[in-house]
Amino acid sequence: MITPMQMYWLLKLDDIIGGCVLMCGVLLACMLLSVLIFCNANEMENVKVKKYAGISFLLAMIGIIFFGAVRVFLPSTNQMAAIYVVPAIANNEKIQQIGGKTLDISNQLLDLTKEYLKDKAKDK
Repeated sequence: MITPMQMYWLLKLDDIIGGCVLMCGVLLACMLLSVLIFCNANEMENVKVKKYAGISFLLAMIGIIFFGAVRVFLPSTNQMAAIYVVPAIANNEKIQQIGGKTLDISNQLLDLTKEYLKDKAKDK
């Protein structure tokens, strides 16, 4: 049984993934900006700015790796729904019996149809 809290998180998965994509974009822009600042500080020979630009570049790269990994490994709402629903259906004994009963009924119906057709063929 799915609780309300599980349902909430199930529905919020796509929003979390969107936030991770947004954070990756912002961090990528920060990383590019820090590269530009680093190159400019290198020309001006400003050691302090180069140090901070290098640190910001590394932090942005770590953030991109983190949020990218979250994006890759976090299932979407549809995937998570399938994770919940498919095992519940596949492991349900009633549903498994329906398949067998349906096959038996189909075979019986096929046999009755064949007999009916034979009887009609004999009558003509």
